[in-house]
Amino acid sequence: MGKYGKRLSSLALSIALILGSLPGISVFANGGMQEIFLDIPVDVTIENAGDESIFFFTPEDTGVYSFSSTGEADTYGYILDEHENPLKTDDDSGDMGNFDITLHMSEGQTYILKSQLFNGATGSYTVTVTQLPVSAVSFNVISVIEGYNSSLSYEYNELTGNFDLEWQ
Repeated sequence: MGKYGKRLSSLALSIALILGSLPGISVFANGGMQEIFLDIPVDVTIENAGDESIFFFTPEDTGVYSFSSTGEADTYGYILDEHENPLKTDDDSGDMGNFDITLHMSEGQTYILKSQLFNGATGSYTVTVTQLPVSAVSFNVISVIEGYNSSLSYEYNELTGNFDLEWQ
């Protein structure tokens, strides 16, 4: 490739990276990692069977976040930490076979979302990350030993992002 060919190739790559990072522009799978932003849906197109889309997200606030997909495709998603250690996966918790992953995240830490279509299919879907209000986080209280009087109290600790539980 000559001098001008390399420049043209570099220019084409730069334009593709810029366009791929804009909200509402389709992301083509296996084109590298793209940043995803809070409350800005990103359209994903999987053109080759088995490909996956890869996003990174760095929350500005510690809290609970939801990564979800929408569309008519059957999606699968998983969250990794910045060292690519798996944290959580989901297949069908969302509507119509879409993934919906809820995870507590720490401010300033980078998380990776990988998503793909089930069974190596091709098609399109939309990915969105949202922050959930503390009131939206719930859990079930279960009785440990029946027949004994006990109670459970809990309080959300905003510093740690955890619920402080106390059995009585």
